[in-house]
Amino acid sequence: MNFIKLAICFGLMSAALGAPEQTLVGKAVRVLSGDTFALEVEGKLYKVRLEEVDAPEASQPFGKQAFDYLQELILHRALRVDVAFVDTYGRHVGRVVLAGGRVVNDEVIANGYGWHYRATPDPDKRLTELERYAFAHSLGLWMQVEPVPPWEHRREKTLPEAPRVAAEMDYDRVLHYGIVGDPQSRTYQWPACGGYTRAARIKKPVIFQTRQQAQEMGYRPAAGCPS
Repeated sequence: MNFIKLAICFGLMSAALGAPEQTLVGKAVRVLSGDTFALEVEGKLYKVRLEEVDAPEASQPFGKQAFDYLQELILHRALRVDVAFVDTYGRHVGRVVLAGGRVVNDEVIANGYGWHYRATPDPDKRLTELERYAFAHSLGLWMQVEPVPPWEHRREKTLPEAPRVAAEMDYDRVLHYGIVGDPQSRTYQWPACGGYTRAARIKKPVIFQTRQQAQEMGYRPAAGCPS
């Protein structure tokens, strides 16, 4: 099947799921990690990062297994990527679908080769259930007694600056930025705000990827936040 036919096929599937910010249809030509790969589209290469998935780092237990699993699943195969945004490193973060309809993000989580990366104001409930399934059946990384999430493995001693927009954001550091919203007051704050320690006491806090995202969802900076 050529790429024109694939694009039509994937386009129909995309329409049923709701329009993404951008759609890429191509072939996976190189796997870079357990959640990142290179996609070739008409001779042009794009770096793609699985949305809401965080695979073990190469230096962590199951890092190699996660890499091998993703490689076996997608390498040299036709894919559609429903891109949500592009981060500061040019990674196209999104939902990845194989030509037969299998969702790569789901497959990685369901088989225990990644965590559900809840780095969004509205985490995907389907991924939460798939992660619970993998945990209940001790699949992949869940064979370990106390597996360390990769975002904790990456955590720095110094807090990074909270990005304003997606183009300034490193998707791997979303949970480090500390942009937290309070659903009751409809305010948000980040570590640079005065009184930020109160964020830990927020009931059902909302995690934002950028300050712009918080504002677009109707939140305003809390008192004591820099302008």
